[in-house]
Amino acid sequence: MGVFFKKLAAFFVISLLLAFAWQWVIDSGLRKSAYSENYKEWYDIYNGNIKADIIFQGSSRARAHFSPYAFENAFKLDAYNLGINASSFSMQQYRFKEFLKYNKKPRYLIQAVDHLLLGSPGYVDNAQFIPYLNKGVINELQGQIIYGYTDLYLPLYKYHSSPGAAATGIHNFLNKSVADNGTYRGFMSYQGEYDPAAMNAFLHKYPHGTDTALPTAAEYQNFVDFIQYCKKENITLILVWTPTLNRYQNLVHKREAVTNMYKALAKKYRLSYLDYSKLPICNDSTMFHDYFHLNNTGVEIFNKQLTEDLKSIIR
Repeated sequence: MGVFFKKLAAFFVISLLLAFAWQWVIDSGLRKSAYSENYKEWYDIYNGNIKADIIFQGSSRARAHFSPYAFENAFKLDAYNLGINASSFSMQQYRFKEFLKYNKKPRYLIQAVDHLLLGSPGYVDNAQFIPYLNKGVINELQGQIIYGYTDLYLPLYKYHSSPGAAATGIHNFLNKSVADNGTYRGFMSYQGEYDPAAMNAFLHKYPHGTDTALPTAAEYQNFVDFIQYCKKENITLILVWTPTLNRYQNLVHKREAVTNMYKALAKKYRLSYLDYSKLPICNDSTMFHDYFHLNNTGVEIFNKQLTEDLKSIIR
């Protein structure tokens, strides 16, 4: 009986070690694959590839609105976009913390703000975190991603919710470089004409508009703590409300409460706060991909205005 249990224990240990080995192979390949459109940016972060004086941070509106190319041309400084689609501020903050662990500290941080920043995240690409669950993301973002401690500690289990992830990781294991996701230093603009589908869906759900949800005390304090951290680290924090279609703005009630909050924070902590929600392009749907995101034409116009406005701040 003792021999049987020894063999069983040996089998269990060997199987566990093999499972962890396979997981290492899969994760290594996934990081270099195109399974998630966000892997290239995470790869750059964790490999210390980002050498930027200017960092952009925010949700999809940051990712699609702030062009590193425009800023590099205007200021002759390296720039990188850390925007994450559908992310809350806490998720953006987590990414920035990870960025600072492996890359040099930026001189300037341009934070995209709006009435959704300090609220709950939208539909997040959970697959982007699969090969990085060992980086503390579960502790930092509980309730915002689908993964838990079982996914972290039980080898291979985390792939069950992502069909094809394991096969993709194995297939890409021997690749020497990360797959191109079509971004330029984290920035990806929307091409083409305005698509009214998102606006129609919003109107169907909220025919009379929707009220702005103010942040909780904890969400507000977390943002204040971040402001104070940037002050302490001599990182020039710049708050920017990027353009949205005016028709949508008119459907967001009590929006002024949030804009006034950012104005008050900027005044109290001596920050630059730039609100571009009243630009002429906000009345022109041909400048937008949807009601919330500019297209590449709108981005070019917006960045030209933004870089001009920042010439007295970024030097």
